[in-house]
Amino acid sequence: METLAVMAGKKFRFSLDHLLRLRRHQAEQAEQALAGAIRTRHDHEARLEAAEDMVQTLAAEAPTPGTGTPADFRRFAATQQEAFRARTQARAALEVAQREESDARRALVKARQPEEALHTLQTREQAAHHQGQQRAETAILDDQANAAYCRQLRSEA
Repeated sequence: METLAVMAGKKFRFSLDHLLRLRRHQAEQAEQALAGAIRTRHDHEARLEAAEDMVQTLAAEAPTPGTGTPADFRRFAATQQEAFRARTQARAALEVAQREESDARRALVKARQPEEALHTLQTREQAAHHQGQQRAETAILDDQANAAYCRQLRSEA
């Protein structure tokens, strides 16, 4: 009966709490990595948009034949070539950033799986603890009721 009394007042402590904290930390790190990858992708999208705007602006400002010198045409062609190169690099960098974001999403899902499994175990363990406490409390109440009944029988006799 003494162990039942102890069980009735015992607080729940998850046996794998240290592992759950570790898995939660790993999931938080994966979330931060994903947030960084998203920021990087947004930066590369902005760079690509700026590069495409530059190509469009240059196309609108192209010198017409007969209005400029050959040096003007060469400068324009060099500038346009540089804009095309910048756009190509920005597009390639964006593709890399998109792949890294995708990898970070998969890593986050993978990092959350063990944490979710531990949460499930914690819930089960907590339910088992609660049931044990209920049984212990019920046993104590039964013993008290039984003792009171026995006292009543002795006092009547």
